[in-house]
Amino acid sequence: GLFAGYSVDSTNSLGDGYLSVDLFFALSGFVLAHIYIQRFRDGMSIIDFMRVRIIRFYPLYFLGLVVGSILLAINLRRLGSFAIEDLARAFALEAFFLPAKLENSNQLFPINNVSWSLFVELITNLIFVMVWKKINRMALVGVLVVSGLIFFAYIFFNQAASLGNTWETLVGGLFRALFSFCYGVYINHLYRAGML
Repeated sequence: GLFAGYSVDSTNSLGDGYLSVDLFFALSGFVLAHIYIQRFRDGMSIIDFMRVRIIRFYPLYFLGLVVGSILLAINLRRLGSFAIEDLARAFALEAFFLPAKLENSNQLFPINNVSWSLFVELITNLIFVMVWKKINRMALVGVLVVSGLIFFAYIFFNQAASLGNTWETLVGGLFRALFSFCYGVYINHLYRAGML
């Protein structure tokens, strides 16, 4: 297929490196809670917050997309399996942070596979800004327990924790992000309460 052989199997080639994504989500939860909860109280809107998040991610994201497209086109042309229409369609979708469902690829973002983490991060950020007023210790514990149980069930049934980068593991990846992000928010909550 067009994108066959161009996905990173983190369980083999990167060892436990995929866990850095979970650290990214947890750090994001801590930092965003630390910086933005007061800004939300001061009147920052959902649209303003999401615009700030996209502006922060987009320049390097787009650079990775362009470089990935060029490298993928060169490799695919060399292998004689180049289909410019598929690459263009994937680029058009991914340029707007949208996953690209393409034939012969199970990757959420076939051009730059690691972009799935930014996609689920933005979904988690949207949930965060929509429910920030309800965030307290008990609510966080509840979300951590539920999202953790679902995430660990996905790990058990998939026999892998590196969930989220494929269409089949997207839901598990969303719970992975939610669990880790809320863990970071919870640590921030304890920090603000003087318990850390």
